[in-house]
Amino acid sequence: MKLKELASATDISERTIRYYISDGVFVPEKFSESYTGRKSYDYTENDVKRLKQIALLRKYDFSIKDIKDFFDGKADITCALKENIKRSKENSKTQTENISVMESVLEYEPKTINELCELLSNPVIEQAPVPNIDEQSAYKPMYEKAKKRIKIIAIIISVVLLCHYVVFPFCIYLISQSTTGGNVDSCWVTYVPSEIHSQKEIDEAINHVIKHFALFYRDCRLLEIRYAGDEQCVNESIYSWSQNSESTIVLDCEFETGSTASYDGFENDCDYSWQFVLRKFAGKWVIVDQGQG
Repeated sequence: MKLKELASATDISERTIRYYISDGVFVPEKFSESYTGRKSYDYTENDVKRLKQIALLRKYDFSIKDIKDFFDGKADITCALKENIKRSKENSKTQTENISVMESVLEYEPKTINELCELLSNPVIEQAPVPNIDEQSAYKPMYEKAKKRIKIIAIIISVVLLCHYVVFPFCIYLISQSTTGGNVDSCWVTYVPSEIHSQKEIDEAINHVIKHFALFYRDCRLLEIRYAGDEQCVNESIYSWSQNSESTIVLDCEFETGSTASYDGFENDCDYSWQFVLRKFAGKWVIVDQGQG
């Protein structure tokens, strides 16, 4: 079967399936490779089963690394289940019913990935349907509110134009900047562990960059953003002009441009790998450098 048929059979979007393939957690059984190295897949029923298992495990907050280890036979499933229950209890956003289901499954001490998924999807246990959690942006609700604020600003500026036509060029500029910024609705946030930054600091930096992208990257769509790692931060912090800052953080992101992005110096309809360098001054993150990573 083709990718569209696979997406229909699993209720998982084509974009999410491509992400799983690129990350190595989902490896289709059958494929052919062209002379350029491009792979063409012919998906099977076993692929449908594996994708459904991945979606089920993601619902219960197992990490991509955990799932890879399950399929590769490198993980002790019982130990991993215990750790996931502990981690879920510490996360205030995790639903209580998910923890209850996992604790009931732990009593059976599953040994294989098939046993684990069968117990998690046991119809005797009432549970919510498996969501496409890997497609959803953690920042989408915040930016829905931002869109409403932008509309209100646009209305106010329109009234000012009627009363003070001499500021017309300046107001048009503000409108264009506030209503045609970057698209961040489908942004995928990848969390990378750090020994020098807390998760709160990383989230604040990611939040700041997403806001910046939404305001200034016109006709561009942010696809993914992630912490670049401790080594990158250490390398950036040795520059002399960073001595007055409290901390340094580096974020990597991927975005694609639209058909009018050339007005802002980008090539139209292209994919970019981008890097933002931020420094903290007086408790606030500030973008001090950005460019292709």
